[in-house]
Amino acid sequence: MKHYFRSPLLPILLSLAVLLPVSASAAPSAGVTTMAAHSGSLSETVLSYGTLAAAPAGSRNVIVQYDAIVEEVMVHAGEYVAQGTPLVRITTTPAAAAQYAQARSAHDLARSEFQRQKRLKKAGLSSNDQLATARKSLNDALAQLKAQKKAGASTGSTLLKAPVSGVVTSLSAAQGDQLTAGSAVASVSSKKGLVARLGLEPEDATRLSPGDKATLSMPLDGNRKMQATLSSVGGMIDPQSRLVPAIATFDNPPENLPVIGTTMVAHLSLPPREGILVPRSAILEDGEGTYTYTVENGKAVRHNVNILAETDTTSLIGKGIAPDATVIVSGNAALEDGIAVHEVSK
Repeated sequence: MKHYFRSPLLPILLSLAVLLPVSASAAPSAGVTTMAAHSGSLSETVLSYGTLAAAPAGSRNVIVQYDAIVEEVMVHAGEYVAQGTPLVRITTTPAAAAQYAQARSAHDLARSEFQRQKRLKKAGLSSNDQLATARKSLNDALAQLKAQKKAGASTGSTLLKAPVSGVVTSLSAAQGDQLTAGSAVASVSSKKGLVARLGLEPEDATRLSPGDKATLSMPLDGNRKMQATLSSVGGMIDPQSRLVPAIATFDNPPENLPVIGTTMVAHLSLPPREGILVPRSAILEDGEGTYTYTVENGKAVRHNVNILAETDTTSLIGKGIAPDATVIVSGNAALEDGIAVHEVSK
């Protein structure tokens, strides 16, 4: 039969083990991944939407030069036409025809009077002033007649043709309409002068200016990229869209540009800003604002920061941490200020 020896000190030692505090090496520690911050610059990208439109310089209006009646409309809005294609056939109104007849009659009368004054002057029966007055009347009547002929009022029926090759972007005439002199019956826009009309958020518009670069694409064809430059940025909000209008022109327009009215997506590059670069995953936000954690003496330290710019992967901090700080980039969601942390495998 075996006998076991029980030391009288064993219960005391066990009690002390329970009462003694846990050593510092056994303190709880959160596993995190860190990365060093560094100074640098970052250019933020702004997203904007718009449509492909004709530039004012590439559009031509077809104007009626005299009062006329529309006899025939020969094209449709949105149709592509070559230069010289007939668009609308018009004829002069009775009133316009009467004005031309009056101008021609006035010219004939003035010419006869001038010839008569020349004969009288040669016979010594007319003065130089009378001859000069007759000459002026003839010149005035001739100018009026030429203006009527140039406008086309001398012809009964006239074809209005496309001034350039392009798309009929507007057509305001219908058969039987009576038009006054100076009315626009159509507008033709050349595809060589297309621009992207964009709408910018007001806060983005204040950070953009003419000359900034843009990459344009179409929602259904994102792989096709077209480089462009902002040519103008509006100074007021459009009351309907609540956006600030902007125009982007193509740097090297491709031959097969999309059709006018196509929806365009623009990625606009803001001017680069200087600051401290950290991974975007290092940035957190709560009710107190935007912040990040750094590791100092083995503990997580919270720093409130201001963000100057961001991309999908990187944030640019203006102030809040040192340029060489060790920031926590993962495992930071559940941290608290001052908690012990240790590095885990990346």
